[in-house]
Amino acid sequence: IWAGDTPILMSGDIEATIDLELGPFPHPDAGVGSHGGIAFYCNEPTERYQTPISGYTLDWINRAADHGFRLIRLDAGAKPAPGHTIIATGGAEIVDPPLTWTVRIDGEMILVFADDDPVPVIEVADATYRKGHFGFWTYQNATEMLVDNVQVEYEPVVIQPCATATPTSGPSPLTVSFDASCTTSTAEVAAYRWDFGDGEAGTGVTISHEYLFADNYVVTLEIEDTTGATDTMTLTI
Repeated sequence: IWAGDTPILMSGDIEATIDLELGPFPHPDAGVGSHGGIAFYCNEPTERYQTPISGYTLDWINRAADHGFRLIRLDAGAKPAPGHTIIATGGAEIVDPPLTWTVRIDGEMILVFADDDPVPVIEVADATYRKGHFGFWTYQNATEMLVDNVQVEYEPVVIQPCATATPTSGPSPLTVSFDASCTTSTAEVAAYRWDFGDGEAGTGVTISHEYLFADNYVVTLEIEDTTGATDTMTLTI
């Protein structure tokens, strides 16, 4: 279950506080244990074993071998490691899963707090991912989840398209050079798409186009980043 419709893109530091109840305990399959939790900074809103997914999951697992919280980094979703790497654990001494979960990202640090305890149960440095989606998940085998009082402070992913054209006018035929290297985004830019306004199109951060006939042409640049967010701007030739 992903936050937002469409799923919200987040970037930078976040702080999330959630009331989250898991059950039933013990899990019918004692070898697997009841487990579930949250996902954050995920590049795609999909299930956690889907091959393209990258980001983090935080879960509580009710299993003797690794009881407590697990912070897992997803690198293209494949299981086992290196696609799913447990980067930190904590809370093994807590008998039942806490009701209130808090995840705080501060620079390269990821901190996890249980209920009202000011001492983090997990505190680890990992700055691999700092943009993407936020959501919840449970293991499929009869684990139930109740989620309430969700509060997430975050920075939105922002694209600022920018482009120049040289020259912007002249006698036909006219060759114009376009440059979108001044574009900025909180996520990495994945595509630069140009509509030259005369029925022709092209791609690339820099590109040239020849206008054969004198007219006024509105050029549209569409920017797409690696999270799938897009924005556009126009130039007139």
